[in-house]
Amino acid sequence: MNDRWRALDLLRFVAVVLMVQGHVFAELLDPSLRQGPWFLRHAYIHGLTAPMFFFSSGLAFGVATFGHWPLHTHWGPAMKRRFGRYSWLLFIGYMLSLPGLSFHYLLTSVSAETTRLFFRVDALRNIAAALAVIQGLVWLTKKQRPFIATVALLGVVLVFGAPWVWRLPVEQWLPIGIAAYVNVDTGSLFPLFPWMGFICAGVVAAYLSVDRHGLGFKPRRALGFATVGFVLWLVAHQLQESGVNPFGEHAYWKTSPIFFFTRLGLLLLGFAVLCAYETYWSRPRERDKVQGNPEKGHLLQRIGQETLVIYVVHLILLYGSPLHRGLTAPYEATLGTGAASVVAVLVLIVSTAVALGWASARRRWPERFRLLQYALAATVLLIALVKP
Repeated sequence: MNDRWRALDLLRFVAVVLMVQGHVFAELLDPSLRQGPWFLRHAYIHGLTAPMFFFSSGLAFGVATFGHWPLHTHWGPAMKRRFGRYSWLLFIGYMLSLPGLSFHYLLTSVSAETTRLFFRVDALRNIAAALAVIQGLVWLTKKQRPFIATVALLGVVLVFGAPWVWRLPVEQWLPIGIAAYVNVDTGSLFPLFPWMGFICAGVVAAYLSVDRHGLGFKPRRALGFATVGFVLWLVAHQLQESGVNPFGEHAYWKTSPIFFFTRLGLLLLGFAVLCAYETYWSRPRERDKVQGNPEKGHLLQRIGQETLVIYVVHLILLYGSPLHRGLTAPYEATLGTGAASVVAVLVLIVSTAVALGWASARRRWPERFRLLQYALAATVLLIALVKP
């Protein structure tokens, strides 16, 4: 495909802003201020952050795959690069959750909670595992229609099976490293049931949007997203208001298919707005600046392309590293709304600056940058191995 899907990058930008602000407030805001209708609305909006990341990951996978389908149906350079990226995501996810960045501490700890903390599935590991599975389906099906039908069916199973699967004692049946991907029995934040459903929805949305002859996107996709999103939200909202519950006792805000489609509908409505912005205002004004030079493109779009780096940096700023204390050490649960907002802006600015510098170095010195990546990974792994 000749151009990036700007609405997709802008969706990632919105998600990363909500992520940073939400994490800062969750860690630093005084508990006495987490009351009243405003905080309930705040929590509801931030509950859309993870679905945004998962949905956009599925969209990005679909855009890259359907535009160059033959490259991804067999083992070759394209598939190797993909699994290489998924391996990086898993490595980063496990290293970020390694207690004290020490394998010695993990292996010698007598606390079961320490082991659970290491293996629990976060957003990065969910995305890596889910996309690896979906890429495997590309390889198995070979053709687009069987593939998208399989992905749609898988999404339905993940979403509607979640209330039942979450009741299973999978930790008793499976190794903890595998069980953590199934449900919250091991303390996972984002197991595949039902969260991978958003990724599957993103892949399906990309299939319906991408011109599979390889040159751009289908017209009027904003109207399509808005229509489907409104219908999903309306039906799910009516079911929620009516109190219909064919799923038995379950964690409604985590596993309910009704709530899943409520969020998916809202997500599609918001994404429709970004698609309309791209089609009718942004792209005609900036096309000439973007073509041929990604560093002169839309700033918010460039930020949206670097969400992984922003994610890692903002966690280090908040929670610290072996080299420094994070912001939670002196300010945990002590700040007012204004002070927490200022900190959130500063964390976002610093994280974004690092991410844009990282991206610039990657484009200008690709070989040196690759060596730097391996060196950083080796350093982190060495620290984890030798640290007591």
